Amino acid sequence: KTAAWCLFLLTLVAAAGLDYPDPAERRAAVLELAKGGAPASLAGLGKALRDDNAVVRRTALRSLVSLGKPAAATLQGALANEDGEVRAAALRALQGLQALTREQLAAALRDRDPAVRQASAQILLDLKPYTDETRALLDLAAKDEAPAIRELVAKAVWPYYKPTSLLRQRV
Repeated sequence: KTAAWCLFLLTLVAAAGLDYPDPAERRAAVLELAKGGAPASLAGLGKALRDDNAVVRRTALRSLVSLGKPAAATLQGALANEDGEVRAAALRALQGLQALTREQLAAALRDRDPAVRQASAQILLDLKPYTDETRALLDLAAKDEAPAIRELVAKAVWPYYKPTSLLRQRV
């Protein structure tokens, strides 16, 4: 009981640190929260994902990833984060936890941030075997406005050409 009580107090103190004006102190609070483990720290880490400082948000995301499966629901919420790097990292983390849906991948391919679209395309390319749904999403990625994403898909799909696959684009 004493250890659980200490952990509870540590979580409360660390969560209070999320309101400090200094981003370095808020980041330190996030790191302390992560030491508490899930589920005690999930609410505080979810709050830190909405911090106005990018370093605090990304530290919170890395802390959530370190918690594994218990953090999946909070990571799902990170897909709507204002920070594109957080959204992209949340995609990769959810894929690693096998908690990412095809609908979320499709939505990520339409994201305003190229980093998110590229992460989504890379995840799609890593899925095996390719299904018709995967191929349709890869077709969408192959038409992306960002040349780097189009090139990523074209180079990855070209060696496995089949009539239903994408043709290599000539530049």
